[in-house]
Amino acid sequence: MDITEKIENYLSEVEIQHELNEDFRIGLENLKDELSITINEEEWVNEERIDEAAITVPIIISTILAAPEVIKTLAKGIGFLYKKIKKLFGGEDESKGAEKIIEMAEKWHKAYIAVIRKALQMGGIFKAAGIKDKDMQKKATEVVFYTIILGFAVHGGVLTVKSFYHALETAHLSHIKMATFKSILTHLKAKEVKDFITNLIK
Repeated sequence: MDITEKIENYLSEVEIQHELNEDFRIGLENLKDELSITINEEEWVNEERIDEAAITVPIIISTILAAPEVIKTLAKGIGFLYKKIKKLFGGEDESKGAEKIIEMAEKWHKAYIAVIRKALQMGGIFKAAGIKDKDMQKKATEVVFYTIILGFAVHGGVLTVKSFYHALETAHLSHIKMATFKSILTHLKAKEVKDFITNLIK
């Protein structure tokens, strides 16, 4: 690869990263508009990584599937990210694509957890799932957020579960525990998750 190709590849990666970042910002604003809320910085979750021990992917996703209004809110807010991810990473090397998505999810973690938590709370998800403790609610929200983002990539056919496992070998996870991430990956092909993603992109 000559210097010209290296420069072109670098610029392409920068452009993808910039566009994905902008898409995440727009998605966050969409969700706030759908919920008619503002989120103050002090309402954001803290920097500690969340322990997922008592929250399982199938339980929280199944609970959301039974709440069409919550599905509608999430779909209107961030459903468009499905097509954006397909567009940006359709021709991308899988390992690099997985790394970029993990990096972007980590970057926007705090803001999205705060807003999606509000959506789940207002939609009665925590009550239906019997999750009363605020810390547990944050844990459940974390599972939902990463299931959506990783689910868009995998069910969109641009990245594989294996590519995310490979990316984890070098990824630096600041906000989400490795065990949580792996648990989500394990369940990405489950029927509940597939139905969930399908409903978000209709």
